[in-house]
Amino acid sequence: MSLPAALLRIVATQALIGQTFCDDKVLDSPMDPIDVIVQGPTITIYTGEAHAKPAGKSLMEVEWKYDFSFHMHLPSEVETSVGKLNVRTGGGEILFDLLWRQILKALYLSESKWAKLWRDAVNEIDSLQARPFMVETAKGVRIAAREVIFAAQTIFDPPFGALDLESWWGQAVATLKNDESPSLQKLGQLFEEYTVGDMSVTSLQSLRAYLGLTDADIAAIGLASVIDGAPPNLTSINIAAVNDGTVTANSDTPAELP
Repeated sequence: MSLPAALLRIVATQALIGQTFCDDKVLDSPMDPIDVIVQGPTITIYTGEAHAKPAGKSLMEVEWKYDFSFHMHLPSEVETSVGKLNVRTGGGEILFDLLWRQILKALYLSESKWAKLWRDAVNEIDSLQARPFMVETAKGVRIAAREVIFAAQTIFDPPFGALDLESWWGQAVATLKNDESPSLQKLGQLFEEYTVGDMSVTSLQSLRAYLGLTDADIAAIGLASVIDGAPPNLTSINIAAVNDGTVTANSDTPAELP
């Protein structure tokens, strides 16, 4: 719902890449991650509901409170620092416990530029909850997952105009623009132009062409599936109770886990 939400998802994604046993499979809000999650441990990051109390008549000076949602997807066998853990017949919860611990360390103890940006932007967290769910492919492969949701008070939308390099927003955009990744540099340029007020790019097709993003670029920054080729068609979704949730996706997902 706002530029800060988009930038904070990117910041969190970059802060976690390579810091957990998910390695580089950390994705920013994929709509259909099923082809990725069947290959191994995966983290996907979303922003859900958002709430704010505007000051007076302005919709600009608003300090948003977002529901951040971290999804952890784990197959039955995971490579860890002490070797492979196979939890097909038991002990599956420990993998989620270990992964969440890794996420906390990456966000709150790391001195990386991305972790520092995350900590500086998230001003207050006033609720936290976790729930289990299952992802099931059309061929019957069931993948355990956990969703951790927390409501976080963050920064204001940036005002229109020149980028203020003393502000958090200006520093975050500059970090993108100065990153060694050409893909992140292009995103930094886009965020700067939307801050200034140049929003001439209006369609998704034009946006991709404007940024010059290839399939590899999009995969590298976690904005889409890292699998080559078109994603499978999603024809049905069924979400049941929290304690026995099942998501069914009819697709051409492989029948066996790696």
